[in-house]
Amino acid sequence: MGIERWLDYISFGETGTGGCSNGDSLIHCVRAAWNLDSEDFRVSLLKHEAQHAMDQVRYKDITNKELEYRAKLVELIYCKERRMLERFVSQADATRADNGHGLSAEHIVRGFEICLKKDRGRLAGLPIETVQTVARSLFAESCKEMAA
Repeated sequence: MGIERWLDYISFGETGTGGCSNGDSLIHCVRAAWNLDSEDFRVSLLKHEAQHAMDQVRYKDITNKELEYRAKLVELIYCKERRMLERFVSQADATRADNGHGLSAEHIVRGFEICLKKDRGRLAGLPIETVQTVARSLFAESCKEMAA
């Protein structure tokens, strides 16, 4: 049983990842955690984890921070119904080197601050099209950095 299922099991369904890609090129999903017709499932599980799977094959030495950064950017590129940037602003945390999610969210927030010349307090409420455009730009920049 994978860690995502153990977390769900030991917490009586109160916590768990809902799914993961662990380097085997498969996306593992806890079915009960998702509405399969939702954007949340299509974007935050399928597209996010598919990006992980692709990056793990393409870039053998990719760090957890880089994996999460690129997958979160993919979420921002495809998300139309939810305010994911605001979520990433609240998750941003550069204080723990072992927290790939917090570090990647911080990297995204800094990228948006630089691109838009706004501080993080003014990123809430941006039009989805603006978020998607900036996320595409940051992702393209990341692709160039990974290829170098």
